Amino acid sequence: MVPMMRLPVLILVATVGCATLAGPPPTPPVATLLPGSPKEYKWSPVKWKPGATLTYINRQYMELKAGDRQQAEHSHSVLRLKATERTARGHMRVQLSVDGTDLGFVLVDEAGRFVDAVASSPELGELFKAFVQWMDHALLGPSKAGVLRIGESFRVEYPSSIGLSLYPQAWRGSLNETIVFNNEFIGYARLGEKMVVGFRFEMPEILRSTVWGSVQGSKERYQINTLTGSGIVYRDPAGGFIVSSYSESTALGFVGRQQIVFRNIEVSELDWQNSSGF
Repeated sequence: MVPMMRLPVLILVATVGCATLAGPPPTPPVATLLPGSPKEYKWSPVKWKPGATLTYINRQYMELKAGDRQQAEHSHSVLRLKATERTARGHMRVQLSVDGTDLGFVLVDEAGRFVDAVASSPELGELFKAFVQWMDHALLGPSKAGVLRIGESFRVEYPSSIGLSLYPQAWRGSLNETIVFNNEFIGYARLGEKMVVGFRFEMPEILRSTVWGSVQGSKERYQINTLTGSGIVYRDPAGGFIVSSYSESTALGFVGRQQIVFRNIEVSELDWQNSSGF
């Protein structure tokens, strides 16, 4: 989902050694803009009802370059959100799982907002809530903009405290208090057999100061001086849910005197065959 920002994970596994590149990185989804389509779009909240299911196939590519050395890693996961029942207060209970493992559930109100999150086990508690908060903001992004016209931009700001526990301790004091996403509505498009609405986004610098830390399993120190990102998101015009997304984040810094470049690419695609109820 957009954008889950796993660059801190790269820092922890980056022992600047030689490794074989594990295939090419994933590429953005290819959609064809529809010139005769409506010029305006108004987002509506995802309408959850019992049995409704969204299943996403997620691919991630993490890459580290240090001088002429390069290390890369591919990963793959399946995220499923399934509405199970409506509570007495009118909230929908939505169960989350990754690769078949239950993570917990969230309660969603009629406006599509996640109002509570309960992890399946105590050890997942804080991380699960942080993950849910990020996902909530990703799903609700356009809701803050009202009616959008092609080429029109809108700005969404998230407090960095949302999802803070997803970062190593060394990073937390270096983040801006607010993380900004500059979005542009690019119009209606055809993605495969589906009509979608597209949004480009850019995430300007999110660091207010240099990040300092130690490379795992080593006495070497690393520093990260800049972290930015960009991507594209396609949504279902009527349902409001994400159909496909691509995000790329880049961090620049040093290990000792050697310059390093971290790149994190994430692609998420809705599995229509295993999704239903919308």
